[in-house]
Amino acid sequence: MTEATVKLNVSKGHLNAVANYLKWQNQARTHYWRFMHALEPLSLTDERFWSVLEFLRECVAEARSTDIEKVNGGAREFFRRAYLEDWMDDALKFVKAYKKLKGRLSKALGDLYEFHGDSFGDLCDSLPLGGRALVERALKTGGKPKRAGFLDETEVDEALAALEPAWKKLAGHEVYVEGALEEHAQEYLQSYIRKELLTQEQGEEIESMKVVEE
Repeated sequence: MTEATVKLNVSKGHLNAVANYLKWQNQARTHYWRFMHALEPLSLTDERFWSVLEFLRECVAEARSTDIEKVNGGAREFFRRAYLEDWMDDALKFVKAYKKLKGRLSKALGDLYEFHGDSFGDLCDSLPLGGRALVERALKTGGKPKRAGFLDETEVDEALAALEPAWKKLAGHEVYVEGALEEHAQEYLQSYIRKELLTQEQGEEIESMKVVEE
């Protein structure tokens, strides 16, 4: 294929519309991060965290797909249900807690692994899909003269291998749990804001700007 030199002839109005869309999209994302930064996460000492984690696992298990798409589909269903059943507050606090849990798992398991590359990050990201008992054992690993958790990397592998078949394919693998939660948290927070918080005038303005395809 030869190098393309032809430029699309886009109208100034179209160009400005795209620029404004990208600008406001970026601002919405910035405010989302500010909102999440100020949000208090669910505590791991709170039974609510573990019940929400179990619900996420149920959503992932029921998703009709495989591997990374199964996690993505499960995260989408997780937030759909939170939105419809009016517990978005806990769902968003759970996302904040999940991110914090990843950090704690990284610290607890860190000295078992010689390299802390992408595969180690994937382990910490997806290990909670293995359930509460696996997480609590992992958290008991680091910082103690006599470990109550895992003694070495082999024991982690054995624990993952002992999971039910469906979770063997997910826990410990590159499935981007936090990323999927973040994506759908933003999506459904926007839906919540539009339904519950926008004024009638703002809603009418949005509706008036919809494009009807010719």
